[in-house]
Amino acid sequence: MKIQSIVIAGVTFFSLMSSVFASTKYTLDTSHSTVGFKVPHLMISSVQGRFDKFEGTFSFDEKTGKVDDLTAKIDLDSVNTNDPKRDKHLKNEDFFGVRLKDDKLVENKRWMTFTATKVDVKNKKPNTIKGDLTLNGVTKPVTLAVNYKGTVVDPWGNSRLGFEATGKLSRKDYKITWNKALETGGVVVGDEVTIVIDGEAIADKSTIK
Repeated sequence: MKIQSIVIAGVTFFSLMSSVFASTKYTLDTSHSTVGFKVPHLMISSVQGRFDKFEGTFSFDEKTGKVDDLTAKIDLDSVNTNDPKRDKHLKNEDFFGVRLKDDKLVENKRWMTFTATKVDVKNKKPNTIKGDLTLNGVTKPVTLAVNYKGTVVDPWGNSRLGFEATGKLSRKDYKITWNKALETGGVVVGDEVTIVIDGEAIADKSTIK
């Protein structure tokens, strides 16, 4: 009976270990990825922008579609809407809730972070990612819809993973409330922000099984 228990425990242990090591670690390739956003403007159009500096890591099991340990960090100082004057405005207290210091954001409010809390899988593919997004000192839950595009090996032998992720958040939830009323009704800037991520990640070869 004792030997049987040891055998069962051993099988369980190695089963768990094989599950852990089946996941491959990935790092976001910032040269081939875009973190963008879109905000309603004047009630009739939208302003689009992006962040030029960001980083992210996660583990992924291609056989099951399971994603673990997903975290991302975005440098708000790298905001780019193709308009330097507007970008400077976005970096002050009206929007990101930070003060300009030598035309750069103060360090303690400079970063927007995201940590996944749950990843739903459908047909062995990640389908939605739920997580906590921190901005302007406020943390709120955000859900991203994911379009997993698969993996491929590039000409240099690197395994790469592609995906698109989209979601929405409210500026007011993060205490970003600046606006101006229009004479015809409505406001200059809409509250709802659409997040659009076009991502490509590269695998850590030492974790590929």
